[in-house]
Amino acid sequence: MKVIKVKRLILANLFCLALLLFPCVSHALNIHDVPNPQQSNGTWVTDMANILSDSTETKLNQMINDLESKNGTEIAVVTVPETAPSASPKAFTTELFNHWGIGKANEDNGVLFLVSVGDRRVEIETGYGIEPILPDAKVGNIIENQITPRFKQGDFDGGVLAGTNALVSVLHSGSTHAMYPVDTITLPQRGAILLISICAILLSWFEYYQFKKVSEPILLKPTGRSRLHGVNTPKQRAYLIAYIGIVLATLSLGLLLVVISPKVFSMKVAIGWLIFSVIIGFPIAILLTKKYYVPPSWRCSDCGLPLKRVRPSLVPSFLTKPEKVARNLGSVKFEGWECRPCSQKMRLRLIHIRAYVVNSSSYRQCPICQELTVKHSETTIKSPTEYSTGECRIIDNCKCCDYYTEKTETIPRLTSTSDSSSSDSSSSDSSSSSSSDFGGGDSGGGGAGDSW
Repeated sequence: MKVIKVKRLILANLFCLALLLFPCVSHALNIHDVPNPQQSNGTWVTDMANILSDSTETKLNQMINDLESKNGTEIAVVTVPETAPSASPKAFTTELFNHWGIGKANEDNGVLFLVSVGDRRVEIETGYGIEPILPDAKVGNIIENQITPRFKQGDFDGGVLAGTNALVSVLHSGSTHAMYPVDTITLPQRGAILLISICAILLSWFEYYQFKKVSEPILLKPTGRSRLHGVNTPKQRAYLIAYIGIVLATLSLGLLLVVISPKVFSMKVAIGWLIFSVIIGFPIAILLTKKYYVPPSWRCSDCGLPLKRVRPSLVPSFLTKPEKVARNLGSVKFEGWECRPCSQKMRLRLIHIRAYVVNSSSYRQCPICQELTVKHSETTIKSPTEYSTGECRIIDNCKCCDYYTEKTETIPRLTSTSDSSSSDSSSSDSSSSSSSDFGGGDSGGGGAGDSW
């Protein structure tokens, strides 16, 4: 009888111990056990602790939906019985945040509002992009003033609603798209901005000297040839140099203002200032060019005396046959400059021919004539389709000599519309699948927490 009683006593103790240990095992929670509301039903609330009413969840989802549609910010509200066996509620919250990827991938504009009933703890985790708008101190004030006082009275619905409403109000008033207030511009960043500003100032000063250099005399040999691509007149170069200098000077002024007063800096202000610099540079560059530009003089590189421009009607007489053909084709423009003193000294008419390439797309250089006299043409013989390649005939015919080449090249087949549509459908599928989840944001542990 005693043996039976002892066995019964042992079995009863084991049964009681199992009852004590079973809740601990059943309540052990892993982040993978928390249902993702975006994947489950496209909402923002997961109430595992069963402390929120249906009407509260509806209001929360409506508020977060409105915020997300306005500026893309994502807020997840989660309640759990407890966070064990995690090291702490904070560690559990950070791990869950990054596991779900709350917030947009390139902006990290996510917030996780977690309530652990068993730990009697509130944790609000913020993504990197949220921290400038919602710093840790402000999160702590929201928890202390809006959430924990209601939780102490057992009003979980009121605390979660008030806390979420406070978060939404702050995030509605600020922009989460790459905004940088005073706290985020550190001393090294100010130093980098100052360095860039100094470089912009030096470059604008360099442009000033280039502007003055445009008016310096252009030296040409008494005879010979010189060649430029494009009709790039000195006045055009002066205007372009002045424009670049004005834009650089305006940008450097804006960067200096950022260093002096970072409060005025945001991405919108930076983009606006850049656009302003580009626009204001046009009229200022025109005014500077009209007022200070002096056309350069053309001088002889031998004697240093001014050159005289040859009348256009006389220039062809000094050109070679290929040059005349190129002139008639309109691929090259020619000018003649004469040094009268050197011509009188040498008892010869010394002419310098200056060529400007104005049309090199339709004409190619002839390997025999060494001038832009080759007419380049491409003719489609067979058009490509989705199933077969095409053929193109390329003809190079010199208008000055007998140079002539003809060859056939293969045209790749067209891309199948079905392939593109399938790729579009796959991309749309991927986008639709991604829309059923959070945006892939990240958190570095920002935010705050408190107990009640």
